[in-house]
Amino acid sequence: MSNNDSSKTATQLSTRGPVINLIHVNREMKMYAVQENELKIISVFNSQMTLWSSICISALSFMASCTWGLFVTDIDFKSGIAFLIATSVFALISAVIVWRNYSSKKDLIDNIQERTNVKE
Repeated sequence: MSNNDSSKTATQLSTRGPVINLIHVNREMKMYAVQENELKIISVFNSQMTLWSSICISALSFMASCTWGLFVTDIDFKSGIAFLIATSVFALISAVIVWRNYSSKKDLIDNIQERTNVKE
């Protein structure tokens, strides 16, 4: 180090780094007064929707596979049709459960928003 460098104070040495310019960001957020049990109910509805949606899609894909198998392979036609009907009924039941869960969750969310007196 030269004599010139040693004569600098600590504040002069620390100003040699990068310069930070602060930028202030504002964000508007909507807040709703939702109780914890209502959040748990919504979470349960979401998990049930996920479960029954995947079951419904699986049943529909299995039904499509059975239909394809009836026309391509040498499967007994009567047993194939019976299996296709069974998977169709299962897919229909799971689709009804999905729709019921969706409408129940939507009604619950609308009810929560109605009770919180949201002003926009």
